[in-house]
Amino acid sequence: MLGGMVVAAAFGVLRAQAGCGGMTVRGGGEVEAWPSEAGDAGDDVSEGETGRAACTPVVVEVYVDGSFLHRRHVGDPPLAVERPSLVARHSFPSGLSEDPAPRTVIAFSLSEPYFAADFSTRDLCSTEEASPSYLRFVCLGPRAEPRRIEYRIEGGRVLVIKEDGKELGRGDGSDSWHVTPMPPDACATLETKIPKRDLTPLANAYLDDRPSEHCRASTGTPRKVPATFVHEVLPKGHRHYESGKLERTRTPPYRDCRGVTHVRLVLPAEIAPSQDLGLLFAQCNGLCHATRWHDPNGAEVECHEGGQLAAYQLGNHLYVIDDEHVRQVVLPCGVELDFQMNGFVAQLGMTRDDIRQQ
Repeated sequence: MLGGMVVAAAFGVLRAQAGCGGMTVRGGGEVEAWPSEAGDAGDDVSEGETGRAACTPVVVEVYVDGSFLHRRHVGDPPLAVERPSLVARHSFPSGLSEDPAPRTVIAFSLSEPYFAADFSTRDLCSTEEASPSYLRFVCLGPRAEPRRIEYRIEGGRVLVIKEDGKELGRGDGSDSWHVTPMPPDACATLETKIPKRDLTPLANAYLDDRPSEHCRASTGTPRKVPATFVHEVLPKGHRHYESGKLERTRTPPYRDCRGVTHVRLVLPAEIAPSQDLGLLFAQCNGLCHATRWHDPNGAEVECHEGGQLAAYQLGNHLYVIDDEHVRQVVLPCGVELDFQMNGFVAQLGMTRDDIRQQ
């Protein structure tokens, strides 16, 4: 399907110094000559530019970044992204007299995490075609729809970005909000570590609420069981122990609270082990909210500047959302989880009526 192209999964990072004296692909110590591509993808560097004796080598790396959950530290501007995204970053050799510091700021949002699968953010994109001057990806968009995203180097130094055939950014100075221009003497190449993968199974698992095969023939009576959000006090010696001590809020309505606790989702022992959801910070600032989901069945809690925790159920599995990974927990056939948060939100200064329904 790649027509003889070298794939990142086989050779590691794709890199070539096109326009700066030849081409190489580094990965496992192997050297590989890139074949020319169909169309104009391999004709981006003019004959005059390939003969330049000196230029500023610029590498544009395309990668998946971001988290399924809001966190307090999500990256450094201008490339900070929160939700999973396909992004590109320029990098330069050290020792330049001036730091050009251009950055590609356009980012493509990837899917929400509601898949009936154990997977990571990096599984949301596949490299379909690759060369030093052209990269094409298929990624799962915000609701798991496939999107084709292309990056092309034109004239050795102009980065052009397209989505589903439509040009969205051009780094020639005409659209610096989306793509910052490179130095005028740049000889630019593209690289990625994203492998080629089949996205079909993951796309088909989006909001797939069917029970697994062994439960489809089950004759047991369906039952609803509690899945309860609970706070756990941090033990002495924990690095956030001081922040987790009981304190009085400084603004009304006054209450006793703990700024940080460990959060667990407690399940009946005969159903599954209780699950670690992580740490929740900034609980005393009055800027927290909780949401009870219905499609999919699940719940989340979030505190401004304090993080977000969430879990959901599809079929006979519970899914716990971590920063960059969704982990799967097997449930007995016929079990529907009843996510309970009433007692949990009381420490956040909320009542059951404050829990959002979505």
